[in-house]
Amino acid sequence: MTTSVATEVKSIRNELGLSQEKFAQLLNASTKSISRWENNKTKPTPMAEEMLSLWDEVVRIISGFGDNPSEWMRRKNPELRNKRPIDIAYTYEGRRKILVLLERAAHGILG
Repeated sequence: MTTSVATEVKSIRNELGLSQEKFAQLLNASTKSISRWENNKTKPTPMAEEMLSLWDEVVRIISGFGDNPSEWMRRKNPELRNKRPIDIAYTYEGRRKILVLLERAAHGILG
């Protein structure tokens, strides 16, 4: 595993404002795995790499709107029935809703 992957894991986690424990839950991984990835001891599994890529994209899109990803994830969103994105992010359906919302926002078709 390269240092850039370890740095990327920590960067995504920090951008989302999550502890290693919460980030592990988001990725369906163990806290120990997150620590090992961030400390360049092991490499994420292909499934974890896919999830990391998804959350990297979420961070990139939100940042592209000029918003803070951590704050955006914790802000109630009327497009999500006034739920906070972070509260629905732990399921496949929740992640899909977040991605659809961001896609619609990118194309200016909200509300």
